[in-house]
Amino acid sequence: MNTTLLYRVAILAILAIFIGCDTKQTPKQSDQNTDSTESTISTSISHTQTTQDSAIDSTRQNSTTQDPLSTHEILPNPESSQTTTQNSHLDLAKDLPEIFLPNAEISSNDKPILIVFGADMCQACANLKDSIEHSPALQELLSHYFSSYFVNLSTQKDYNLKLESVQQHFNHHQLREFFLIQATPSFVFLDSSGKELFRYIGAMTKSQLNITLNFLKNKNNQTLTKEQIAQNLSDLYAKNN
Repeated sequence: MNTTLLYRVAILAILAIFIGCDTKQTPKQSDQNTDSTESTISTSISHTQTTQDSAIDSTRQNSTTQDPLSTHEILPNPESSQTTTQNSHLDLAKDLPEIFLPNAEISSNDKPILIVFGADMCQACANLKDSIEHSPALQELLSHYFSSYFVNLSTQKDYNLKLESVQQHFNHHQLREFFLIQATPSFVFLDSSGKELFRYIGAMTKSQLNITLNFLKNKNNQTLTKEQIAQNLSDLYAKNN
């Protein structure tokens, strides 16, 4: 009887030991699970931060990308240009009347045509005025061999094109769109019928303008394609650089 009691007590003691061991293991397992969860969260945060940093770097790189036309004066917003007073508008026809014809009516007068598109905020356009004023050669070419016009796209004005190829009335927005002007200054050269021969976007040096006028005043050169004219002028620019 005593032996049986002792045997039962021993079994109960062994069970108590096992139960105690399981209870002690539970906190450790909980800690391990917590550590694993914290590690997962930390990894996720690190990955998210890396992704955000990469996105920021990409945005910074894109913000420094230069537009191909950024080297030239981009045309101002037409609405913002309305605040400019009439007296402050750049007008080469007024400043150089012996060179540039009044632009209310643009016609050939049996000559090739040069239309210089400018704007009030176009510094290169103002520089062009100085170049012409100090160059008798340019004055001779522009006034005697070409019908030369200056169009300030900052002004709200109407124009009449009276050419063999087109006879139409335009406001300043329509004229800009008709000639596909994206930046100033833009030099557009036409033959006497109104067919485009060549265009140059951006500031032309005095030498480049002189070369272009001398080349295009020749009627034989006016029969070349636009591509041939552009290539010939490019070669002449490089040769005289």
